[in-house]
Amino acid sequence: MDKQAAMEIIREIATDLSELGGRAYFAGGHVRDKLLGIDSGDIDIAVEGLPFESVLGVLSKRAEKFTPQPVGGKFACVIAEIAGLKVDFALCRAERKMGEAHSEFDLSFDVSIQEDLKRRDLRINAMAIDVLTGELFDPFGGRSDLLKRVADNVSFEFDEDPVRTIRAARFISRFRLAATTRLKATCLFMDSASVPAEMAGEEFKKMVRQAADFKLFFDFLNDVGWISPHFKEFKKRLGKVGSAKAEGSFEFRLISLLSVLGPKDSKKFLRRNKVFSEKKIKAIACVLKEKNKLLSFSESYCNGDKLPLIKFLRRLEKAGLSFESFVALNGGEGGFLSEAALREQAGLKPIISGADLISAGLKPGPRFKDILGFCLEAQDRGELVQENKQAFLRRLVAKDSKLG
Repeated sequence: MDKQAAMEIIREIATDLSELGGRAYFAGGHVRDKLLGIDSGDIDIAVEGLPFESVLGVLSKRAEKFTPQPVGGKFACVIAEIAGLKVDFALCRAERKMGEAHSEFDLSFDVSIQEDLKRRDLRINAMAIDVLTGELFDPFGGRSDLLKRVADNVSFEFDEDPVRTIRAARFISRFRLAATTRLKATCLFMDSASVPAEMAGEEFKKMVRQAADFKLFFDFLNDVGWISPHFKEFKKRLGKVGSAKAEGSFEFRLISLLSVLGPKDSKKFLRRNKVFSEKKIKAIACVLKEKNKLLSFSESYCNGDKLPLIKFLRRLEKAGLSFESFVALNGGEGGFLSEAALREQAGLKPIISGADLISAGLKPGPRFKDILGFCLEAQDRGELVQENKQAFLRRLVAKDSKLG
């Protein structure tokens, strides 16, 4: 990613838009992060004073540098990857809620940047910077809120989209903000049950990835009566959430937080909010069940039984967690067991694949899954190694022909 090159191209685009009578602004999270001194991965550009066709025409002129992709349908938005940086171009717009569904909004595009910023959730996200002049446009006091470390809604229209309550909790936990009385009062009168489970699950994943303090997320939701239905498993464990570690990789953060719930309630929570596939949820639950088994794995390994550790390493792999992260969750150093895990991880890749079975003469079918599972178990027990792979395959074929 060449951010400097991307910014130069964005300024060229802003110049072209200006010559047509438009004005381009950096907007939203990019401006907030810039004021905080944080490197923002994506950039949002709000365009004032031009129809969508004109914006698309300006972007299309630079097809040799990037390919603009119109998306979002009625939202009049174009996504472009410029010098490795994802940039969203959108017309300034105003929104008016027309129904109960999350997507039922009436949109108007012939609006000013101030009207565009007014539709946003929190004041810290309602700022813009002129691309060409660098002038900060802050009609609602977002910069002041950042300095004071407070979270406040731009207007009472905040309540038109109930997902914003969970988003507000996410920003509060990410930037360690204190919610204003107005924000809390607004959220108190919003309906948590109207948020689709999938959206709650997506916001949860973003929070896990970004939070500086998990407890701030759940405390805010609890204060405004939003801990149920989506996060109800955490209600009785709010006192323990503070012990979860908001650091390291996403998987480490996730397992650390879910350790507060335990395997049973974690499965309930993850399934209800459709956070992951069933396969991954089961893998995470297995890791949580075995969270305190380091001593047991050490004893087995010292006694020459590698199988418990190897099987556990496979479960960690399915959950997306490293062994060192698992050790850290238990608050200690892995010592010799970490060295052993490193050695054993090198042998986790299946020696025999479906392609090997086909090459050996077996016909693909439903039985392949069981056969590959049998091969993997033999590998974990040390009965199948690279040196005897072909002999093992021949025995498989001979056994299969007798059975079938």
